[in-house]
Amino acid sequence: PPPDAVTSYLVGAPPADADSDAPASDESDSEAAGKKRKRGSGKQKGNKKQAQRRDADGLPLQVAMPTTAKKKKKATSGVSDATAHRKAFSDAWLAMLKLPLPLEIYKRILIRMHKYIMPHFSQPVRLMDFLKDSSNMPGVISILALNGLFILMTQYNLDYPAFYTRLYQLFEPSVFIAKYRNRFFELANVFLSSTHLPAYLVASFVKRFARLAMSAPPSGCLVLLVLMHRLLQRHPSCRVLIHREFKVPAQQVLLIGQSAPTGGLSLLSGVDSADPSRANADGVDPFVFTESDPAKSNALDSTLWELQSLAVHYSPTVSQFVKAFEADFEGRNAKTFELNEFLDETYQTMLDAELNRKTKGTAALSFDKVNGLFEPARKEIPQTIFSAWSFSG
Repeated sequence: PPPDAVTSYLVGAPPADADSDAPASDESDSEAAGKKRKRGSGKQKGNKKQAQRRDADGLPLQVAMPTTAKKKKKATSGVSDATAHRKAFSDAWLAMLKLPLPLEIYKRILIRMHKYIMPHFSQPVRLMDFLKDSSNMPGVISILALNGLFILMTQYNLDYPAFYTRLYQLFEPSVFIAKYRNRFFELANVFLSSTHLPAYLVASFVKRFARLAMSAPPSGCLVLLVLMHRLLQRHPSCRVLIHREFKVPAQQVLLIGQSAPTGGLSLLSGVDSADPSRANADGVDPFVFTESDPAKSNALDSTLWELQSLAVHYSPTVSQFVKAFEADFEGRNAKTFELNEFLDETYQTMLDAELNRKTKGTAALSFDKVNGLFEPARKEIPQTIFSAWSFSG
């Protein structure tokens, strides 16, 4: 080969062709033009194919049918299907709930049931058996299970007639020291918020609240009074319980402590539960506190005499609240109490409120000076510590 070709080969440049006089830029332009021709030919081929498909089918809309069918098939396959995912979620939870669970996990499941579990079930009514068994268990588990049953009743048309009977049974003195006490009262306020509840059921709850308030601590007593006031405000037919006068013949009066001819005397109600005709006697309360069925408690025939006792409660907060039952329940001046304002009341908060209360002036004090232990020092002042006592020799 010629020396120029060897030199160009060693340097790395392609050997120059003696026959071609065109520069390198012309070659690159020709290559780019060839690529454009190929692209154009490819587009023309694709257009020809599409044109052939349109001509053969006659309806251009039918060309997109295979692609949409494939997309639908992909959307309904595997776990991406929402229905299949809900079914798998439901089956997994139902299988887990059949296992013997520890008490703490049991509580956590019931607390999160209405928010994180039930909305993702394909058929939430399938949880009815689990929640029903949980509501029959003692303690706080039955309280937490009622929330799930209430959601099934209100949102999924579950028919469970024993719901309010079980709620009625849960109101007992031990509820004031339960761990989930505040949550229980909040749920009870929601459960009893309907205006379509029968009058006998509302009256039974009102009387049970009033009877429990007689022995409850001041904080629990305030919560019960708020629930009573809200129930009487929603149900005017039960306001007759606040004041009622009985006119019963004297022969039907049943004295406290007298044995009944047809049954035992109820110590809590003071009435022979086996003889309802004696219920409206003077000084006798027909309400049967020990009855677990609110339909058989005779609450509508009773009266709220407990309010008169609570009006002289040792706690001034309770005694002041009782005055709300003497005011109008409807109208412009009617008061509506919120339950959340009384749930955090304790002995400490009530004591702090009394100590920080602003008073006008100083408190007036009056007392009688004692001059002796048994005998007065002067006859004109017969005041002694034991002056009212009499000792028989």
